[in-house]
Amino acid sequence: MKVKRILLPMLILSLFGLFLPHSASALMNEPFFQDSFLNLQEDGEDAEADGKLLMLFFEQEGCPYCKQLHEETLSDQGVRDYIQNNFFAILIDIYGAREAANFQGRSMREKALARSMGVHFTPTIIYYDGKGKELFRITGFWQPFHLIASMEYVRKGLYKTMNFQDYIHEKARGSTQPVSKGSH
Repeated sequence: MKVKRILLPMLILSLFGLFLPHSASALMNEPFFQDSFLNLQEDGEDAEADGKLLMLFFEQEGCPYCKQLHEETLSDQGVRDYIQNNFFAILIDIYGAREAANFQGRSMREKALARSMGVHFTPTIIYYDGKGKELFRITGFWQPFHLIASMEYVRKGLYKTMNFQDYIHEKARGSTQPVSKGSH
């Protein structure tokens, strides 16, 4: 009988936890992630005021590729430095229940925000300018070389004139000047 009196409250408390709002706090945090109220319009303005671009990391708890991204790529000091110096990085949980607002000021939960941005897989990283214009996105696990290349591609504005694959090839070859569009 004592066991039932102890187990029943524990069971109720553990089930209650399933209905609490899910937040990004269960996700892996990084020192370069900004503390944000998830108001993307304000975050974009803050990024622009700092001369940076907005970099949204979409993840979910238990995602093995998110874990690999943190352990193998985001732990790289070159990656960390490049993010810190060039981007206003924010972590968003695609199943999260925190209140958020999109670039137009429309209020919604994290989960709805991710869906409205077409994010269905993790990890996904989307780069935005300060006004909320999407510049580029990548999905899945990326090694440090490739993540830095994606950040350079966006930061240098190369997405306007060349294909990312071409940029990767040029970077891998060690070329300092990207190949112009149509030169192959």
